Amino acid sequence: MARAGKKRFSFVDDHAGDGAGLLKAACNMKLEGIVSKRIAAPYSPGNRSGIWTKAKCRPSQELVVGGWKMTGAAFRSLAVRAYVGGKLVHVGTVGTGFKKRNLPALMKALKGREAKASPFDVVNDPKSLREVHWVKPTLVIEAEIASWTSDNLVRQASYKGLREDKKAKAVVVEFAHKPLGD
Repeated sequence: MARAGKKRFSFVDDHAGDGAGLLKAACNMKLEGIVSKRIAAPYSPGNRSGIWTKAKCRPSQELVVGGWKMTGAAFRSLAVRAYVGGKLVHVGTVGTGFKKRNLPALMKALKGREAKASPFDVVNDPKSLREVHWVKPTLVIEAEIASWTSDNLVRQASYKGLREDKKAKAVVVEFAHKPLGD
């Protein structure tokens, strides 16, 4: 297919076997990721019935939870931060990656750490912290992020799990658009 003389996609040879190795190679080439299909499933355009999966090349970042938001009775997102120069700096929200299998443990951990006031020392985006249920700064999560914004907020952060082996004070930002705290 072509649009304005440019290819929209290309067919490539099948690669069965080492999917992790293929993803690593794609990430090393600075590609967005890979798309896979169950080998026994027939190809049918537009079919999103679970036979296709996407694996994205995204860096992982540990973050300290500052609170969570609800929409009615449903969980919505986490407000997250990191320590910079001994201060808790708000670095955005994590709004995806929450599943039926991981949400109960997360909610139990959040409710066991509830606090009355914001734990943040520095807030880059005060509007995003409206209607937050605050928590003590002891809970660490791991998230995949697409990048950092120019305001040092995580972009397209996806929850990957709790890091019960990690102390909150040890969480530092591994990369950012500009030095945090400036």
